[in-house]
This record gives sequence, C-alpha cells and structure tokens, in this order.
Amino acid sequence: AESPLDVVREDQRMGVSTGHRRENFGSGFERMCLALAELALRYPDVQFLYPVHLNPQVQHAVYSVLSGRDNIHLVAPQDYPHFVWLMNRAHIILTDSGGVQEEAPALGKPVLVLRKVTERPAVLKGGTVKLVGTLTECIVQETSQLLDDPVAYERMAQVYTPFGDGQASERIAERLSRWFAEQSAARDNA
Repeated sequence: AESPLDVVREDQRMGVSTGHRRENFGSGFERMCLALAELALRYPDVQFLYPVHLNPQVQHAVYSVLSGRDNIHLVAPQDYPHFVWLMNRAHIILTDSGGVQEEAPALGKPVLVLRKVTERPAVLKGGTVKLVGTLTECIVQETSQLLDDPVAYERMAQVYTPFGDGQASERIAERLSRWFAEQSAARDNA
C-alpha cells in the first residue's frame, strides 16, 4: 500500500473512499469497487484515494478490482489525524462508515453513503450526506453529478453539524446551577 503523503497531488480533485461494513461483504463491495474503477476511467483528472480496511474480505475485493490503476491509490488504514487531513483535502467522500457520515459534513465535504440505510438519519437532514446504496450505476451517477455539476456540488459542500451548535455543555451547566439554586432555596424555606 502507498502512503497518502507520497501520492496526493495538490493540483487535482480527490475522492476519498472507505468501506468496511459487513453487510456490504461480497457483491456489495464488488459493485462499489466496480463503480470506483468506472469513475477512475471517466475522470482521469481526479485522484481516488482508498485507505483499505485490514479485513481480508475487503482487501480481496478492493485489490482484485482496483489495483494497478493510475488514479486510484490504495493506501494503508490511516490514524485519526491523517484521516481527518484526507477528509479535509477531499473534494468528495464515498463511504459506508457511520463515523465518516458524522464527521465529514462538519468539514463541508459532500458524502455519498454506500449503504441502503443509515443508523444516523440526523446527518441526512443537512443535505450534505446522501444515501446512494451499493449499485454500481447509482454510485457512478451520483458521483458524476457532483464532479460535473458545480451547482449540485456546492449544494452539498456546506458545513453542517448534525449534533447542535456546540453550546450544549454551557446550557447544561446553566440549568444545573439553576436547579441547585432552587433546591437550596427550597431547603432554606422548609
């Protein structure tokens, strides 16, 4: 596997792809890989980077279909800081990962989810994450739209945080302080 620092070109758009979900093993992974192969042929000016999960079923599907293509870089799984760097550098993200569905929208990156359902429906509300399934034609069509249509891309390339505005701890502290004050006042009046 190559190192992302050795292969990422700053002058090209980059798609980052991940896959490891058990429900996609077998034909699901094969279709996902065939979609990436088709996209690499259609878009030779786009680099596709795939940190390949260590599961042998994933590795077999990925390496047998995607090895040896000039603009597909199969790299080792990345530690968290490096993977966040890759997501931030990416133009588009294709994944079946629940964590990536949550994190990439905060970076303003369009995410195509290669699954039929998501256990994180809140991420779909912001319009930055879209369920596309694992059918080769659907993955190619949805990715092509984002690569070809700047308006469609900009519509999805918005910063979105599905988990609130980041002020929850302040609100909790304020309410707890109020509650303790009320309890203290009730004891004083008893």
